[in-house]
Amino acid sequence: MTKWTSRLFLSVVWTGIGGALLLSTVTFFKLLPASKRERDYQRERIAAIEEQIRVTERSLMIKREFLDQLNTNPRFLERVARQRLHMVRPGDTIIHLEEQKDKDAADDTPNF
Repeated sequence: MTKWTSRLFLSVVWTGIGGALLLSTVTFFKLLPASKRERDYQRERIAAIEEQIRVTERSLMIKREFLDQLNTNPRFLERVARQRLHMVRPGDTIIHLEEQKDKDAADDTPNF
């Protein structure tokens, strides 16, 4: 190889290396979020999803505790059955109280 072809070869090699480096840099930055606004939006969205996960996990824990109480505590089971399912024991007396619907009659004067 002559001196001229040697220099040409080195220039082509360095140009190729530089082009590859430029291409990889551009590709790298293309994969990053486009703007600070987009990054902030993504961070807010991640925080909201993480909060939703915490709330759901807390709700799940409460429901598991409730189910555990139903399975292990007969008094709790009876109370829930009475309150939610309106179940009564034989011989219990049921008293229905109606709410006052007339707003004029709901004043502070005693009703003797």
